[in-house]
Amino acid sequence: WLERPGVVACCMWLVKDWCAFAYVGITYLLLAVSNVVVLRLGWWPGGSIGARFCRIMYELWYGLSMWAHLSCMLTDPGTVPRDIQYADGMKQCTKCRAPKPPRAHHCSVCRRCIMKMDHHCPWVNNCVGQGNQKQFLLFVVYVILQCWAAMLSLGSNFIDNDDSPGHDVFLSQERQLGAAVARSPWPVGDVVACLAVFVVAMCFVWFVIIMLFDQLSNIFSDRTGIEVLQGVPEKPVQRPWKDALKEVMGRGPSLWWLVPTSPKYAFSKRLRYGKFAHL
Repeated sequence: WLERPGVVACCMWLVKDWCAFAYVGITYLLLAVSNVVVLRLGWWPGGSIGARFCRIMYELWYGLSMWAHLSCMLTDPGTVPRDIQYADGMKQCTKCRAPKPPRAHHCSVCRRCIMKMDHHCPWVNNCVGQGNQKQFLLFVVYVILQCWAAMLSLGSNFIDNDDSPGHDVFLSQERQLGAAVARSPWPVGDVVACLAVFVVAMCFVWFVIIMLFDQLSNIFSDRTGIEVLQGVPEKPVQRPWKDALKEVMGRGPSLWWLVPTSPKYAFSKRLRYGKFAHL
């Protein structure tokens, strides 16, 4: 556990922030409830085969999003080891008294200096830095896919579909929601659950889309969220976008980019030998 003073156990990284635990609980609750409602009440095209395929894909995105969130929360975001050798351009952090390489920033919640710290996210109860930015990016992507799938599958219950005459909908010809619910063959609880998940998905999808574009913009410009806020200008000569993406996602392009595991890079080795030129 990472205690408030900044003590980290060797077996697992976890920030002990009780307010963030509430955010994490809300996140898991929304994902789990939405998963149940979409599977029970969602309508999918393509007949039985198409519906089965769509449900499998939705469950895959749900599982990957939960995996990505857990991995992002329980992965060291890139803390600077306290025993690294001082190198040129390295200072000492005035808050945690640890060596502070270039592009490292001190997190007031984690109480540690984080390499290429983008921001501290309460929704994942962790900093987003060089060690777990891939998992955070994948979590955002899979949540976006789930939101769109939920809106499309549940939204089909709001209107008549001529291609599926046997598909019961609860808005039908009624223009008022109250009258539609009263005349609907659906149980009231199902109607409320369908509407609630649809509205939540419609609201959250724009938030996570903005977050995705913000992350991609920072990655391609080789800047972190903190550096953007500090007004750090872009480098005159930009690296190719593929190289910038590989630094976050690992070697590739590869199917492993879709799996929320930590990319293989010699981060700790570079820290110990003071190699920061390309960071």
